[in-house]
Formats: sequence, structure tokens, C-alpha cells
Amino acid sequence: MATRSSAPWTRSRSTRSRRPGPARPSASLAPTWMPSAARSPGASGSSGSTATDSASRRASGSGGKVERGSPDCLSFRFGCSSGGVDQRGGGIVKTWTMLPRQGARSLRNSHFFLAAGVAAAAVLLAASGEISGQSLRGSTSSLDRQNRVAREHDFTYIATPAQIERFVDAGYLVPVPPSSDYILHDLSFPYARPEVELFISRLARQYRSACGERLVVTSLTRPKNKQPQNASPRSVHPTGMALDLRRPDPKCRGWLERVLLQLEGSGVLEVTLERRPPHYHVAIFPQQYAAYVERITRAQQQYVAGGGRYQVRAGDSLWEIARRHATTVTRLRSANSLSGSRIYPGQILTLPG
Repeated sequence: MATRSSAPWTRSRSTRSRRPGPARPSASLAPTWMPSAARSPGASGSSGSTATDSASRRASGSGGKVERGSPDCLSFRFGCSSGGVDQRGGGIVKTWTMLPRQGARSLRNSHFFLAAGVAAAAVLLAASGEISGQSLRGSTSSLDRQNRVAREHDFTYIATPAQIERFVDAGYLVPVPPSSDYILHDLSFPYARPEVELFISRLARQYRSACGERLVVTSLTRPKNKQPQNASPRSVHPTGMALDLRRPDPKCRGWLERVLLQLEGSGVLEVTLERRPPHYHVAIFPQQYAAYVERITRAQQQYVAGGGRYQVRAGDSLWEIARRHATTVTRLRSANSLSGSRIYPGQILTLPG
């Protein structure tokens, strides 16, 4: 009765045959995995010429390195790496090391980080879009808002100096008189909407208190036929709702920009830093600004009898001011119509009683 041979069998790419397996290598050379191509010609009864297949010839000819993706690289779940070839006694033994499939995993990781980077950039762009209304940079959307407010107020884009005079006579525009808090620099038409005049007087008083100098106004209402050459055709200066402020020295520039951006964030104006010449273009939203001032005035009248006023100094915080005057931050915010905790030097706060 024929007995079944226990010798291992191997599979090549073209034929399947049973061949005696190689002798087990010593412990020091024991491979993590021994592929079918590892066999020794002298370890079995077969001759050396028939014991070497195409895979072992490739390995001996290439210094024992096996490229990924070749038939000899057994692509299991963990992949494989190129191994070495040991030649002892005329035999060829391939030693393999099973490694994680770094190629695919690295590719997946690179795709993950790329997607994460794109998502982060999208978040930043969304965030920048949210605060674009509070930027000093000019934009089409800013002009859109200014012109939309002008239409909502049914403002006329005044065309000529004669039309300005008629608007002054009718009370649509009011004179902006000189003041100890601000300078009207080289204005041909010192007239504006009533809310613009109110804005100038309030801002100039706070500016002088904080910086010790007068605010400089360089432009107010301008008729369309007197606009400078570099003016935008969509400018709202002809409506009387805009003014230009000279850009001050650095010591006062930070204060002025913080206040203007804070007011822009409150939705009562639009501010843009113009470069030629350097100045701030400010478009006042009349109804919104008037309501804002009314809220502040009403709150001040409500608390002025009990507490008095406090001028903010550098380094102050609402918490410190509340502690020094035996009140709370919540009551300070309510008394001054503050939506947050931001205050600035020179600001006048009403102290609750």
C-alpha cells in the first residue's frame, strides 16, 4: 500500500508539483516566514538543477531583494518587506520579515491629514467671513451694506452744490460747527445728516479725553460732481451719511480703530481704512446709530442719580471697576449697554447706584 509523503508541496505561477522541502535553517537564521521559493538543492534527493524555480533565480540575481507586488511577495493582511538571501552549502534560503503595510496606511494617513487641513482652512475662511464686517479693509459687501442703508432711508444722492443748499434749507442736512474737540480740515461743504453730526460730537469728545488731542474731520457731504477722481462710483458721500477722519499718530490710532470697529460690530456704521491719502471712511447708519445712542442715554439717566461716572484708565477691567465701586459686572454692563467686557481708556462709564 502506498504511503502518502509528508514532504511539503509548493505552488508556482504556472505548475503545481510536490517537491521535497528544504532543511530547516538554524535558529539564528530562522525566518519569520519562509515562502515557497526557499529550498536547498542538496537537502533532498532531487538534483540541484530541478530544485531551483524562477523565483529563486530572481532572488539570486537581484541580491536577494524582492520588490513589492512581485509574485514572491505574499500579500497578506500585514503586507511584506523585502528580505535577505542566505547561501550556505549551495542552498538559497530567503528570510522574510512581516511588517505592517506602511504604503497603504501612509497613503490613508496622508489623505486623512489632507482632508483635515482642508476642513481647518474652511473653518478659518468661515470665521473670517463672519468677522469681515468688522475689518478695516474695504470690500464689495461693505459698499453693498452702505448703499442698502441709503436706499432704506430713501436718501438722495445729491448731484450739485445748489442741491446741498436746498437740503440744508429743508433740514435734511445740518451744519457741523467748529468745536474744541474736533477740527474741520479744508471742507467745502460742512454739512451732514443730523446723526452724523451727533456721531462726530460724541466721538470727538471721547477721543480728546483719551488722547489729549482733537479729532480731524477731512470730508463730509460731497455732491456727485465734486467727488475726487479716486472716489468709488458707489460712494455714499453724496447722501450726507458719510464722513472721513484723518488717520492719527500711532499713540491714538489704536484707540480710534478699536472704537470704530466696536461700533461697526454693533451694526451702527461701516468703517474702511483708505490708503490714498490715509484716512478712515465712516458711513453712519442713521436710524441704527440714533437707537444706539438712545439706549445708552436712557441707561445713564436711570443710574446717574445713584452712582456717578468713571473714566476708564489703561489696565482697567470691568471686574476691577465693579469691585472698587461696590457693584457687579452685570450691573455695570446694564448701566452702560455693554454686550461684552471690552472697555477702552478714556471711555466714560456710568456707575450704578
